Amino acid sequence: AFFFLAAVLAFQRARSEGGAGLAALAGGLSAAAVLCKFSGLVLLPVFLALKALDGRKRGPDPWRVALSRWGWGSAGFLGVAYLLYSPALASGGGLSPLSVLWGNLMSLVHYEGHPVYFMGHAGRSGHLLYFPVAFLLKPPLLATGVILLGFCLLATRRLRMEPWFWLPGLLFFLAILPVQNLGVRYLIPAFPFLFLVGGAAAGWIWQRALHSKRILWKWACL
Repeated sequence: AFFFLAAVLAFQRARSEGGAGLAALAGGLSAAAVLCKFSGLVLLPVFLALKALDGRKRGPDPWRVALSRWGWGSAGFLGVAYLLYSPALASGGGLSPLSVLWGNLMSLVHYEGHPVYFMGHAGRSGHLLYFPVAFLLKPPLLATGVILLGFCLLATRRLRMEPWFWLPGLLFFLAILPVQNLGVRYLIPAFPFLFLVGGAAAGWIWQRALHSKRILWKWACL
């Protein structure tokens, strides 16, 4: 969760400030997130979506600038992957960090899993409703309600947030749906971004409480 959040922050800074160092940092943090858990691969579509949304506001980058940034990001990814996989390389685990990464990913893809149970459904396959239900039941209900309020306010355009606030958590949540039902902990990388959305919704309630004479808003804020 830490590396997932840090990679998004580094990517945003690289987009706004430029520089090879920030791009390489984003790539290195992405590698750390992926090597912690392969669900970190969701960072690639997250970066592409953030770049597309940012490009609509500022216009697309010149191809040389974009190629340079993605090149430095890839170099940072491979550098950190090589560093973390160096013990496996030294013991003959593969010719390159990518070969070790690919081998481990394939072993996970072909893993048949173990029996799981969810609402009357038992088997080795997951259920698409597992993580939504787990998200509704596991965290405190008040926190879940404020987060859902934030997305409702965002959808109705009553609340404005930068795309990096809400998009990474939403994309990660959607990408994790087909994963086997192994616990709400698989959602943890999305939680920092969900908390940002919930915090923005809480700020919206706070502003309404300050500018409203109705006691209901003050109780809601409390």
